[in-house]
Order: sequence, then C-alpha cells, then structure tokens
Amino acid sequence: MCALKILPVEKIREADAYTIQNEPIDSINLMERAAKACFRWMTKRLKKSSRIKIVCGTGNNGGDGLALARMLFEADYDTEVTIINHTGTGSADFEENFNFLAELPGLIITNVTEHDPQIDFKGFNVVVDAIFGSGLNRAPEGLYAEAINQINACQALIIAIDMPSGLFADKPTSAGATIVHADYTLTFQLPKLAFVLPGSEMAAGEWQILDIGLHQDFIQACETRHSVVEAIDCVQLYRPRSRFVHKGNFGHALLLAGSTGKYGAAIMAALACLRSGVGLLTAHLPINGFDIMQTAVPEAMVSIDNEDNYLSVLPDLAPYSVIAAGPGLGMEAETQ
Repeated sequence: MCALKILPVEKIREADAYTIQNEPIDSINLMERAAKACFRWMTKRLKKSSRIKIVCGTGNNGGDGLALARMLFEADYDTEVTIINHTGTGSADFEENFNFLAELPGLIITNVTEHDPQIDFKGFNVVVDAIFGSGLNRAPEGLYAEAINQINACQALIIAIDMPSGLFADKPTSAGATIVHADYTLTFQLPKLAFVLPGSEMAAGEWQILDIGLHQDFIQACETRHSVVEAIDCVQLYRPRSRFVHKGNFGHALLLAGSTGKYGAAIMAALACLRSGVGLLTAHLPINGFDIMQTAVPEAMVSIDNEDNYLSVLPDLAPYSVIAAGPGLGMEAETQ
C-alpha cells in the first residue's frame, strides 16, 4: 500500500533542499514548478472571464503567488496582485519574481500598508491567498490579520496556495484564530497534518495535492506515524483468490464483543471482520446476544458465555488465528 505520507514542515524543507541539490534545480525554478502546477489546476477549472486577485506576502509563499500571477496574466486572465507591506526586503525568490512581474506592461500591482490597509476586491470573483505558507509559526497580527479578515469577507472563490494563511501545518490551531477560509487549498507534494485535524475543515476547504517533483528518494526514506489512506490504496490490498480455495484457507477469527444494549457494536464488528476476508468467524457473546447475532450475521458462528448480559469467561483460544476484543463489551468487573 502506497499511502501518502504526512511529513512535518521541517522534513518538507529538507525535501526541498535535497531536491535542489540532487536533481539539481535552482530554488527559483522549483518555485516556478510549484506555480506552474497551480496554474494548470486553476486554468482547467476557471472560466477565461474570471477576474483574479492574488494577495501575496513577501516570503516564498508570496513568491509562488507572484509567479502564478505572471503565468495567469500572460495567459490573458484578468489578474491583479496585491502585496502586503512590501518594503523590498522579501525572500530572495520573492524579490526575483517581483522583478519579473514588474516588467510586464499592464499588470496592476498594489501594496497595502498600515497607513492604507484596504484591499480592493470589487469585481473580482476569484481570490488567491499567497500570504503565508506552511512555515508559519505564530498567529498573524496587525496588517496581516486585517488582510486575512478582508479575504474572508470578500464573497469570492478563495484558493489558498500550499496552506490557508494563519493555519499551522503541524499542530492544531486555536478556536477563533485568524485564518483564511479557503474553498480550495492547493498544497504541494504531500498533505499537511493540519488538513486532517478537527477544526481545519473551514480553513482548508477541499484540498488538492499538486506534484511539484520533490525527490522521491528523500520522501521514501522519511519515517512518519501519519499518512493519508485513499480508496486506491485499499484497492491495492485486494488479492484475487483461486477458485479452488475454501473458507478454511483464510483463518479463523474470534470476536469478543457485546453486552446488553450494545449488540449493535458487536454486529458491525462481525460484519467488518467478514468483509475483511476472514474464512471463519466465531463471536463469543453473552447469552442474550445469541439470537441477535444469528439473525443479523448468519455467517458468524456463536460461542455463548455463562452470563446473560455481559462476558465473564474466555473460551478456549487455541483454535483461533486472530482475536479481536472490545466492541460493546461494557464495563462489568468480570468482563474487565
């Protein structure tokens, strides 16, 4: 199974550096590759009549936004750029992309500051958030928080580049935090842990993973406890069976489950066990669960406990190749 790894931000930075050194590729061209992936995704989905406002910070996420703006503008999309507090001291790749952009006649670039913080969203039906990426380590404040609040209030389709600004990549974000509420998040190469944490749904929206060619040797060598398993990964686990096999070839599972009022959990566990491909299933249940299980899951065999309402003894475990315990067992002392 090739589930998508979820790596911490530090490892993703190392993957960038490894790719730059070993492909090799310049960081500015890796940024170009990331922007190109966003460009392809957007142009497949947006109408040519779309009016696009790209709001950029001055770090590398903003550099991605500037490169994307150039590509959209050159492809004849009505595109404008707003930069948050540009003082000429952005990241090296941001400044290089800014110089490329400044050479394009007709492209409107505005700069918002503490003295003039208002962003003009009038007439734009798509807004791209490129203020902060996955490297954010503290809550946005001041002008940046104000820009995020303006984006959320703009009534346009919101697309975040890599991460919604204000969302931490590797840890939960506190309730009420100032975060862009994106409709789509175009994240690079691998999913971020934040996308699967409670409370992030309003921020990340529907997230899409864009391949930017980070070196697979590095990614495969990274160990992680977290991964995203998709339907295609599960399909790869399926192994066709010979027509000459029988149920005795696929193991005998014992399920210790159920107590009065909680047989639904035992039934669902039994059905899941059978769906997983086990050959034989025995459910060890309290006495009053016998008829329930035999009716709901006729494929299962049933072993009866001494007690009516809860489990109190273990059956002989020798015949079983795997044992599952827990669903609906309750908290009786004899069961524990």
